[in-house]
Amino acid sequence: MDKDIVLSLTKIKEFKSMPTWSLIMLKGNKIIGWFKISTLVLAIKFQAVYFSTSRGVSPIIINPWYITGFSDGEACFHLAVNKHKRFKHGYSLGASFKIHLHSRDLPLLEKIKSYFGVGNIYELKKGTIQYQVTSIKELKVILDHFDKYPLVTSKWADYILFKQGIELILNKAHLTTEGLRKFIALKASMNWGLSESLAAAFPDIVAVDRPLKDSEIPHPYWLVGFIDAEGCFMIKKVNSSITGSGIHLCFQITQHVRDVILMENIKKFLDCGMIYNYREGVDLRVTKISDIMEKIIPLLEEYPLQGVKLEDYKCFKEVGLLINNKEHLTPSGLEKIKQLKLNMDNLKPKKINTND
Repeated sequence: MDKDIVLSLTKIKEFKSMPTWSLIMLKGNKIIGWFKISTLVLAIKFQAVYFSTSRGVSPIIINPWYITGFSDGEACFHLAVNKHKRFKHGYSLGASFKIHLHSRDLPLLEKIKSYFGVGNIYELKKGTIQYQVTSIKELKVILDHFDKYPLVTSKWADYILFKQGIELILNKAHLTTEGLRKFIALKASMNWGLSESLAAAFPDIVAVDRPLKDSEIPHPYWLVGFIDAEGCFMIKKVNSSITGSGIHLCFQITQHVRDVILMENIKKFLDCGMIYNYREGVDLRVTKISDIMEKIIPLLEEYPLQGVKLEDYKCFKEVGLLINNKEHLTPSGLEKIKQLKLNMDNLKPKKINTND
């Protein structure tokens, strides 16, 4: 058998509580055979397991810079401080790496989990899922990755403080009052800072300074991962005009104003687009059809998106081709564009309120 043939374990149906699976043989993207499996241990439900026929088990291939770019947009580095009577100073400390997505992106989370080889995926309420690594031993895998493929956004500072918190735990310093206070000072500078209760319990804690670094784009796959997390493909102002003059495409990335230098660097990397500042946010928008067709689409064809946003991109690209070929000036072309926009709208999940 060819060594590039892959066996994919995939859930295909579900009858009540008994899942039915198939073992699919793939060569490239082509299915060349399959075997039905009617029983399987519950432990691997919701997992996608890939085997290489060359030797042993092979993880799903995903570029490490993509992982970093996507994490720059969606990941969270969290230091936990919880009351616990078992400890002398009254608190237990922990650390976790999390990526929280809509359940439609389960295949992408499975790829990320397969890449790291640690952690678990949990189904949360209201159609959300979360990849999470909490074991200090397993978090070493996460640290190794981000040391080798560093984050680019201001989230890099969270990572550095997160890493220092883990070092306190590994050195048992967190078991002392001094170590606890250092840990809380790190947490105070991360993400949203301290909770009201923790700030009240430690009113004299001074948050540590957040480290700074440049935000140069390290690799095209970093940018593609970041686009999968933070990018948006839009078909705007579609109307019934036979001229199609109301049809515009817009590729957009939005960030907090603290990452304005990053946005300038993305603009420079893409060699197109305009920067727009507003309140606490900053947008990079690409609207010229020539830039979309000659710069955005070639990038994403060479370095493909991995999540459900790929489906939006396909519709966006198709509209771009129609406009580029002047088909948007015809009734049939305009109708195609309306249908593609409708397809994109139907792909979008309902808004999830995570504040409950």
